Amino acid sequence: MNNGKFSQEDYQFVSNWLQQHCYGREHARFRENEADPNKGILPYMPERITDRKFRFIVSALVHEGRVYSSSAWGYFFMPPVYPTAYDIAAAKKALAERKTKALSTIEKVDFLMKKVDELEQGVRDLFTE
Repeated sequence: MNNGKFSQEDYQFVSNWLQQHCYGREHARFRENEADPNKGILPYMPERITDRKFRFIVSALVHEGRVYSSSAWGYFFMPPVYPTAYDIAAAKKALAERKTKALSTIEKVDFLMKKVDELEQGVRDLFTE
């Protein structure tokens, strides 16, 4: 899942940090918190882990099902043993958000494909006249 975009050391650092500080939905945090920077995640990352690199690493953790991301709560590490009902509900909400975003992207791609098909047909019509 890495694709050379981050080191295993950085991946392990972010994973461990999220597991310790964002354990379960009640401890979820956003990347940045303008109201109180100490409640965000990025201020606690070393300089080598930029915002972009952090996003790549968290994306890998999300795809592995270890971390969930919600627009309402931020990032949280799913407890592997005995998650609370709140953790499970939050995970389901986060997955529903991802599904909605993915379906929206697919709809946009379908729309663009139709536009390209129309363009292709227009070009064909020009050369067949």
